[in-house]
Amino acid sequence: MTYNEIVENIKMCALQYDAGTIKEHIAIQFNVYGEGEGAFYIEISEGKINIQPYEYYDRDALIYVDADTLMQIATGELSMKDAYSENRIVVQGRHDAVLKFGQMKLRKELTERRIGGIFHRVSIRKYKEDSVEPDKIKMMLKAAMAAPSACNQQPWEYYVVTDREIIRKLAETSPNATCAAEAPLVFVPCHRRSGVVPEYFQIDMSASVENLLLEADELGLGAVWMGIAPNRKRMKAVRKVLAIPFSLEPFALVPCGYPAEEKEQEDRYDEARVHYVNPLSEKCS
Repeated sequence: MTYNEIVENIKMCALQYDAGTIKEHIAIQFNVYGEGEGAFYIEISEGKINIQPYEYYDRDALIYVDADTLMQIATGELSMKDAYSENRIVVQGRHDAVLKFGQMKLRKELTERRIGGIFHRVSIRKYKEDSVEPDKIKMMLKAAMAAPSACNQQPWEYYVVTDREIIRKLAETSPNATCAAEAPLVFVPCHRRSGVVPEYFQIDMSASVENLLLEADELGLGAVWMGIAPNRKRMKAVRKVLAIPFSLEPFALVPCGYPAEEKEQEDRYDEARVHYVNPLSEKCS
């Protein structure tokens, strides 16, 4: 594992943790030795986690650790306290700050969501004013681009809109998109005009958007899929707002943010819509 991969993985793991229980400012520098050697810091301030690939000279503590131990701590396989007591990390500076840092817990809402997985997601149309962290935006985009596509053509490109004025204009492109006006973030998935099998572009895009919605829910966010394609009038309006080039076609609007409403997912399973095709021997028995 390279240094850059280590920092990226730590950022992804950090999204799972709740720093709200740590009231004081804490800055810990990690010096990784061996594979992936390098230094980075994790800062906790006002309930938020900031990770940067630099040294932090005004730090509370410095931790020397190898990559394997670091990843075990980050994923929750090994507690900071156990790593310290087993001499798997070397600490310089405030030991109490390190132990407080290690007391962060997995976010409750993430734990609850993972129990139900896909059966938790709902369409959220009301959002808090809080902005969505860049790391979470990247995670949603990575999920979106992990979708399957016909002949692996991956036709998607995404516009990520946080400009409030532009968001308000996007909310006017469809009569069903008014709730987007108050969202702190709007994804605009588009697909390319050319590809291996362009007739499957919109199917590919549907899989991509669904992945994005599921990851948003996994991260404690809310989102809703608002159809733009194949309505040419709406597509033209979105293109005009974002100055989308002719080589791309707007597909949808996906407002996203921290939910300002609570909704339960309804059970949509309908046995009458399931048609089993069994072996002939079973039909005759």
